[in-house]
Amino acid sequence: MTTYHCKQCQQPFEADEPIHVLGVTLQPNVCAPCSQPESMDALILARRLERFQALCPPTYQETDPNRLDRAKLDEVLAWPFGARGLVLFGPTRRGKTRSAWLLVKRLMLEGHPVTALTAGEFARQCAEAYGQSPEAGAAFFRNMTRCALLFIDDFGKFKVTERVEAELFDIIEHRTSHDLPILITTNGTRATFAKAFSAERAEPIFERLREFCTFINFSPANP
Repeated sequence: MTTYHCKQCQQPFEADEPIHVLGVTLQPNVCAPCSQPESMDALILARRLERFQALCPPTYQETDPNRLDRAKLDEVLAWPFGARGLVLFGPTRRGKTRSAWLLVKRLMLEGHPVTALTAGEFARQCAEAYGQSPEAGAAFFRNMTRCALLFIDDFGKFKVTERVEAELFDIIEHRTSHDLPILITTNGTRATFAKAFSAERAEPIFERLREFCTFINFSPANP
């Protein structure tokens, strides 16, 4: 018997001597407990959780679901991954972003890859990419249009440049026409979209989202 170290749990374990075949050494690298299906499932889940924690800002990782509007949160978490996107809208500090991140956590633990940016990050990365070279701009567009789910937080919060607005419109158009979902949080309404975007694109952007996304209103109920 020979002592090895499991590559998953890092613990020592004993197994038969390695086998040498045609100059290649064959030896076990996973202990018996870690080779069981339930252990593999736990490992996969742990790695998905790590990816979520690397993506999600620490503040939102600490969200207590019990402090959110439970009815709205349940509505958000019930969203089935699919072609139809999701827009969470309403006044600030109503739990839109926290609810969205809890949904992202559920989706990533289920195995769905997510690309997440704030509106400001989107604008900066877009401007930097196209300012660098046409190839970098094309790569940015591919990343935004090929990811499984694109999450943009605080959408339409501030006025963007003509270039960024044009790329944003094309990305939304491409994703919706190719059945790729978008997750958005926004304080905006049709009127505020008109201020954030040019007259040429404000209405088309709003209507495109209306057609291809489910809207959840986080505004407080009237007394």
